[in-house]
Amino acid sequence: MSIKPSYRFALIDSRYTVSGDGLIDIVDSWDGVERWWRQRKSQTEILIGYIGYEQGYKFIEAPRNSILWQKKPDSLTMPPVYFGRFRRTVRQRTKPPAVTKQALLKNSQLINQRSYQNMFATVQRHLRAGDIYQANIAARLNGLATTTPIESFWQIFGRQPVSYGAYIQTPEFSIASGSPELFLRIQGASIETRPMKGTCPRGQTRAQDDKLKQDLLHSIKEQAELDMIIDVHRNDLAKTCKPGSVRVIRRREFVPFTTVWQAQARISAERQRQFSPLDTITTCFPAGSVTGAPKLRAMEIIHELEPVPRQVYCGAIGYIKATGDAEFNVAIRTAILKNQQLYYYAGGGITIGSTATAEWQELLNKKTVITTNE
Repeated sequence: MSIKPSYRFALIDSRYTVSGDGLIDIVDSWDGVERWWRQRKSQTEILIGYIGYEQGYKFIEAPRNSILWQKKPDSLTMPPVYFGRFRRTVRQRTKPPAVTKQALLKNSQLINQRSYQNMFATVQRHLRAGDIYQANIAARLNGLATTTPIESFWQIFGRQPVSYGAYIQTPEFSIASGSPELFLRIQGASIETRPMKGTCPRGQTRAQDDKLKQDLLHSIKEQAELDMIIDVHRNDLAKTCKPGSVRVIRRREFVPFTTVWQAQARISAERQRQFSPLDTITTCFPAGSVTGAPKLRAMEIIHELEPVPRQVYCGAIGYIKATGDAEFNVAIRTAILKNQQLYYYAGGGITIGSTATAEWQELLNKKTVITTNE
């Protein structure tokens, strides 16, 4: 494949930016990733890129008669898997440029509240029937991009600096991810995941901030949502990890961001020697925090209700080293830019205790990261 200079693959947090250097080629299928893993020679080689949400249909081995295999038409097309293969990486201090805050798209389109309420009602019927315990339902917003792709990234990152940001630029599309959530970190045989569920706004004063955090801490509904997802992640890790090694290190902790408090758990495990890092990725993907529980049935309901594919949204962006170490985010707070259009998804987990009004408002709140000029 002819490599053009318009490619860029970078993983960005508030301290450092790690960029791929010496692009060898593009790997645009999971078969290609597995082939690279089997044939890798240099220990400095690294893949940086994404796994799209819909690739998870194959990983989860959905039955042949599952609704997941029914394709949806979409004006946005992207490869389900896309990695740059690099000879090495370069790490530099992150230096956000000065950017003028503005809405990142105009003439935007989003489903209306009635359509969302209909989706919510369907999920509630499934919950009452016992089909699922939770489902994460999202909606896509799209419109004409008002900035360049890299400016869009710095706008998203600047409004809420995170630990798992990513920027991918190709001749066909760009991705600007401001994700706060860790999907998987693999270091040797050690594995960690940090699922997130439960959020509240930051307060204007210290006293107000403490009260809002305490309200989140004591919310039975929010704790129950996180507990369900902890169980999904533990079950997924157990498929490739040593019996007894899967441990909940932190059942619940609160991470402060610029505009919100976010609740997360920490789960660790030790991989069994007969399994590769790729095996762990495929058995855990997609993250339970963006599907629901049980995972397969929740994914089928998501597919039934959401009108367009998720593409990279709710997938994972990160790297796989030739040594076997890897790290991926959960691709939330992620914009896709293609043909002067910007696409952005927002969603949230629905349980039996959820209300349509509150979930709709949460969706509106989440989209402000790209629709406001503040």
